[in-house]
Amino acid sequence: MFLLKIRHPKYYFILRGNHECENIKSKTFFSSRVYGFLDECRTRYGGEVLWRKFQPAFDLLPVAALVSNKIFCMHGGLSPYLNTFQQIRNMRLPLPSPDGPGLLADL
Repeated sequence: MFLLKIRHPKYYFILRGNHECENIKSKTFFSSRVYGFLDECRTRYGGEVLWRKFQPAFDLLPVAALVSNKIFCMHGGLSPYLNTFQQIRNMRLPLPSPDGPGLLADL
């Protein structure tokens, strides 16, 4: 996906979701460890080295996008912590993996 984004930046948009989060703090907070990316790296590449190298790239992905001022895109869902779009605009990259519940974890 990164290669497609590099080759065609105007046509591909990549958003960060909980599959790209490194941290696990509770049973309800999912991450790339839960959804198999870590296992995939261990199986195909023999360890966590590649998985860890991806984490800084994931920290640079936006968590939401507003397309044509009409379509709100995100991986998760609407958060009770989200009051205005300005809260998302104020997020500065890189964004570390959230430590627990909150706006970043919900989106």
